[in-house]
Amino acid sequence: MIHACGRFGLAVVGYSGRDDSVMRALEAALETDGAFPAGLFWFNRSDSPPLARVTGLIERASRAGVSAHLVPIETFDELMGDVMVLVEDIPAEVRGRLDRRASRLSEAPMPPPGGAYPVIRLNALPLTHIPAVCRRVKCGIGGAKEVRDAVAQAEADLIVGRRQSGVLAFGTNAEIRRVFSPHAIETFDLQDFQSHRLRYTDSVETGMLLEALTRSLSRERPVRAEIRRSRNTRYTIVADASRAEDPLLESLRRAVRTVAGKVPKTDLEWAESVQLRLDYRLDRLWLLLLPSLWVERTEDEAAFELAREFSRERLAVRRNAESNAVLDAWVQVVLGGEGAAQLAAFGLTEGEGVDAQFTIGSRTAFSRRTAPHPERGLASRTRTHNASTRTGGLRG
Repeated sequence: MIHACGRFGLAVVGYSGRDDSVMRALEAALETDGAFPAGLFWFNRSDSPPLARVTGLIERASRAGVSAHLVPIETFDELMGDVMVLVEDIPAEVRGRLDRRASRLSEAPMPPPGGAYPVIRLNALPLTHIPAVCRRVKCGIGGAKEVRDAVAQAEADLIVGRRQSGVLAFGTNAEIRRVFSPHAIETFDLQDFQSHRLRYTDSVETGMLLEALTRSLSRERPVRAEIRRSRNTRYTIVADASRAEDPLLESLRRAVRTVAGKVPKTDLEWAESVQLRLDYRLDRLWLLLLPSLWVERTEDEAAFELAREFSRERLAVRRNAESNAVLDAWVQVVLGGEGAAQLAAFGLTEGEGVDAQFTIGSRTAFSRRTAPHPERGLASRTRTHNASTRTGGLRG
């Protein structure tokens, strides 16, 4: 390995640097003349800072004259997609293999009432319109964390993401310039919202759309937004206790009786909630609704246990009919009681900035199942879908 590092460059992807033997080899390679002649590039997830030993290795390599860099990325798939953009003249046969996907899904028409085959309802609504562009700012700011910190410190009303092409943002032009002007803005233009990146649930673009949808609903419905940032950020809308009598929450009140309150024997607030996710299937984006219960966070272990037991007991009784009624109620909230919903994250006027606007369809996804075969008794299998039923995605 040390010998190879003296002849070639090195790109490290998907490795933390925790093995002492490997790190010692890389450090020893730096002691040889002409080490890493094509550079040393250490790729790391933007939300997970590299280990101190890795940072030290990159700094030592830079001082030794090596082109050494820490490169923040979102996912391996996105990195490979970015690399492919730079490759010219890919043979058609190779590109065909790269683009090939085994199709497991096909469209299934909704049967008329009383149809012959069973249909499983899923928890997804189609997004028939999503933002086509966002603001792009090229400036001297660092990675995703630095971008979020700058927005928080400025108390700016923005939705932001970070890619190699620049900072991506929704919001007013004035707010965007106020936050990023101290970082020497080079370019202030628009960028297409690249739909192929929406296939990845943890892409920058998917996260921005989820945040914009959460904000849109909290702005126009009797709910409030709860975004808990971590490696797997959760986007949730929670029934607003102060607006519990709003007519839009009537169906939810009928389904669960009480939409918010306090956990018994504690001071912790609770409320009916629904987690939002996005899934890309059949060349379209779906909004997934996962009804649940939101409970205020606490460091008190006794209160935490009481809250957990309260949540378990409240959710355990929701079998098929009850769960369907709760899903119906949340669909009504999301759609605003209309046939389809048009939402905007900011409600900006033309020329004021770049808004995130959505149209949500009213019919939830479904899965068709084959009728029983006359020679096979009651056995049946899922044959066609208009949405995915994989674990963690769309659910019946």
